[in-house]
Amino acid sequence: MTHEPEIPASWTCGHCLVEVRWMNGHKGRGLPANWAEENGGAVCLACRRDLAADAALSGTSPELSVQERARLRSFALLEFEVTRDPNRSNAQIASAVHTSVVAVQKARERLGIAAAA
Repeated sequence: MTHEPEIPASWTCGHCLVEVRWMNGHKGRGLPANWAEENGGAVCLACRRDLAADAALSGTSPELSVQERARLRSFALLEFEVTRDPNRSNAQIASAVHTSVVAVQKARERLGIAAAA
C-alpha cells in the first residue's frame, strides 16, 4: 500500500511569521500561491519581494543617498517581478510594483526577457 505524502494544513512564513491555512473542507495542494521554499522554509510573496530588494543593497556603500538606495531597491523589485512570472503582461507587473509600463519594458530589455504575447 502506498501513501501519498501528507500536505501541511498551514504554512508560516519564515520571515514575517504570517500564517495561512486551507479553509475547512478544502484539500491542501502544496504551498500557497506565490509562496516559495527558500532555505528550507516557506516564504510569502511580500517577504520574497523584500528579500529581493534588500539583496540589491547588500554590499553597497553606506554613503549612498536615500534616493539612490530607493532606486536600487525599485530596480531589484521590478526585476524580481519580471523574472518571477515573465508571462504576465507589462501592465500587470507595473501595477504590482507601482511603476510604469515603460519601466517594465526597460527591465525586460535589461534582463533579455521578451514580453508575453
